[in-house]
Amino acid sequence: MQLENEIEMLQDSFGRTFKYLRLSLTKRCNFQCNYCLPNGYDKSNIRGELSAVEFTNLAKAFVELGVQKIRLTGGEPTLRHDFFEIAHNLSQIEGLSVALTTNGFKLKENAAKYLAAGIKNINISIDSLNEDSFKAITKTNLLPNILDGLHTALSLPFNKVKVNVVLLKNYNFNMIEKYLDLVKNTPLDVRFIELMPTQDNKNFYMSEYVSSKDLQNYLQNAGWNLAEKTETDGPANNFVNKNYSGRIGIINPYNSSFCDNCNRLRVDSYGDLILCLLNFGKQPLREYLQQSSQKEELKLAIIKALNIKPEKNLLNSDKDLLANSNFSQIGG
Repeated sequence: MQLENEIEMLQDSFGRTFKYLRLSLTKRCNFQCNYCLPNGYDKSNIRGELSAVEFTNLAKAFVELGVQKIRLTGGEPTLRHDFFEIAHNLSQIEGLSVALTTNGFKLKENAAKYLAAGIKNINISIDSLNEDSFKAITKTNLLPNILDGLHTALSLPFNKVKVNVVLLKNYNFNMIEKYLDLVKNTPLDVRFIELMPTQDNKNFYMSEYVSSKDLQNYLQNAGWNLAEKTETDGPANNFVNKNYSGRIGIINPYNSSFCDNCNRLRVDSYGDLILCLLNFGKQPLREYLQQSSQKEELKLAIIKALNIKPEKNLLNSDKDLLANSNFSQIGG
C-alpha cells in the first residue's frame, strides 16, 4: 500500500523510468513548416481537445507516478485561449517543473507573462537565421520578431533558454557559423535535431535530410568537444568550446542507442498517451480525466500502458515509418 506523500515510480518493461512528460495542448499551429505541416493543420475536431481541468487532472496523476517535468507543446501551445490558465494550474502542482516549447511568435510580448505563469524553461524553434529561408520553411515573415523575443527571454530569469533547429540540408546547414555566433557570448543552448519522416513530408525528407554526423564532424574540426552528460540533459549530445559561453546540442534519433535511456512520455491534445514518437501504440486516457476522484484509475491505466511501450523507435527498421501524418498533434 502506498504511504501518504510517497512517490510511485513509473517504469516500463525494459527498466526505464519516466520523469518527463511532453503534453500537447493543441494541434493548431499558425506556421506551416514544410517538414511538419506542409499542408497546414487539420482544422477538424479542434473543439474536442482537452480542457484546462482535464490537463490538471492528468498532470496530478503523472506527478504522483514520478514525473517531475512537463513540457507544454503543440502545434503551437500558446494559441490556446486558456494557455496561461493551464500553465498556472500545472505550475501549482508540488514537485513539478513546467517548460514550454514555442515557435516564438508572441514571445517578445509575452515572455514575462510566461514566467509569471510558472514556466521555468523555454525552447524556441528557429529553423533559419536568414529571413528568406525562414519564410520558405514557415510561410511567415516573423523571424525578426522571434529573434527579439529570444533576446527578451534571455533577459529574464528563466532557468534555461534553448533554441531548437531541425537540421535541413538546403535551408540551414550552410549557416552553422551564424548559430555558433548566437552562443558566443550567451549561455544559450542551440540544439540541432535530425529530420524525421512523416506521411506528409516524404519528398521534402528525401531532399533535405542530412546526417548529424556531418555536423558533429564540423564542430569537432572547429574545436568543439563532447561534454559529459548530466542527469538533466535529456536526449541531446552537447558540445562545448572554451571560447563560447553556450552549448551546441545534437539530437540523433537514428543512433542505435538513442532509446536506451528514454525518460519521456507524450500525451496528445485529445488525451491519448503516445508510447513512442516514431512507433505504433497509444492508450486513450480521457475517460479517466473527468473527475479528480478518478485519479487512481488513471494511474493504473498509465502503468498498464507502459507494459507495451516498445524498446526502440522504428527509424532503423524495415517497417513503415510513416505512421504519423505529422507531429503537430503529438508534440514532436
